[in-house]
Amino acid sequence: MVNRSETDILVEFVKRLKPKRTLEVGCNSGKELEFIKDFTKTFGIDKNIELVKGKKNLKCAYGEEIPYGNNSFDLVYTDGCLSHNEVPEPILDEMVRVSKNKILLIEWIGSKTGTSGYSNCKVGLSWIHDYEKLIAVKKIKILFSRQIVFGYDLFHVILMEKDKRKITKIVEKIPEKKSPLLSINFWKFKFEVGK
Repeated sequence: MVNRSETDILVEFVKRLKPKRTLEVGCNSGKELEFIKDFTKTFGIDKNIELVKGKKNLKCAYGEEIPYGNNSFDLVYTDGCLSHNEVPEPILDEMVRVSKNKILLIEWIGSKTGTSGYSNCKVGLSWIHDYEKLIAVKKIKILFSRQIVFGYDLFHVILMEKDKRKITKIVEKIPEKKSPLLSINFWKFKFEVGK
């Protein structure tokens, strides 16, 4: 089975959801946005000014205070941003505020090596959160939720929606082995579209 990366998952969601405008919260230097720029207009924010300085559509900002208006983006996502914040709730609130419809989390929740943080991070820089519990409090509908291994790290991939009129649910084929540490073929799912 081919190992997939976080970027592969992001690209697949963007291709299927077809957002016109996409915002990455915690975009670092914007490298990941390059993979989806052919499918959507991309924007990013990061708190490190040196990483975003002088780059088109990237702003220096904290996730707790996203500098865009309500309902500005069709898709708002993070890839390993919330797990680097001890208190993720304010960031999630802001993501929901600036999203018209979809919110995607690709968040670290553990490592097969048993070390704290991503395998390439120093100990103590990451926190494990119960994302489904955080979302339940917000009363946002979860369309897709799965734990997936990328390399040595276990991530929780969650797609949510604010507006329930478009996609009603995602139906997926379950892999033969139901281990959460199994690298799965993520492409075996389809969307059911409502009216």
